[in-house]
Amino acid sequence: DRTTGRPHIVSLRVTDGVDGHLPRDLCVRLPSLRSLYVDARRGALRGVLPDTLGECADLEQLEVKGGAALSGTLPSSLGRLTRLQKLWITDAPNVVGVLPPELGALPELRTLVLSNTSVGGYVDDVLDTLLAGDGAARIERLDVSHNALRGVLPIRVLALPPAAECALGGSAGTNCFRCHAPLHVFEDERTRKIYADADARIAERCHVACSAAPCDDMLTWREFFDVPLDAEEQAALAGRAAAPPPSPALPPSPA
Repeated sequence: DRTTGRPHIVSLRVTDGVDGHLPRDLCVRLPSLRSLYVDARRGALRGVLPDTLGECADLEQLEVKGGAALSGTLPSSLGRLTRLQKLWITDAPNVVGVLPPELGALPELRTLVLSNTSVGGYVDDVLDTLLAGDGAARIERLDVSHNALRGVLPIRVLALPPAAECALGGSAGTNCFRCHAPLHVFEDERTRKIYADADARIAERCHVACSAAPCDDMLTWREFFDVPLDAEEQAALAGRAAAPPPSPALPPSPA
């Protein structure tokens, strides 16, 4: 680039034969970067994903295939990548932290894959925001399987396009999602059946088994406040992704 004196590189692949760490000033050195692919599975690349990745303002694709040598906290700055369309981080068991809530608000995100890591925390806000409005129709792949995530099964996944891939589950000791039906045990039989059917549909759609009991000693915000479904969630629950019906499909939960 004759203006900045920096190389005009839009795509970078870091694979076999590279030893060391990703530099913290990567985005300063490569300000036009749009695609970053990192394969650390063979152990040559080590260290952490730098928290400065959020400074790559033009980044559209970030794909990281990790390994035991890749560690540290998932950068919260990823939530600032407003042009990001694809976030793919897999097979990085030593990457920890929480899923940045800001990821749910990224307007261009179509693929969210975070799988086989130690990232934990509650994902209600992230998934609720990501799939709200026309967000569900935009998603091509949603895979947050085999992590340490907690939450209530997201009703909005039922509004995902038929071609979209969805995976939320995991093996024993990984993700734990709470079923909806136990949260409505004191409501009428029809309402309980609606939620039980929804649990079954989500389980089949996204390859996940839900838990009847709380996943740990803490309740999610939706469980604690017994938050009623909004119009979009009710539409998804009813099996349609159309405009909200004129009257709620379900009565709000009693205060």
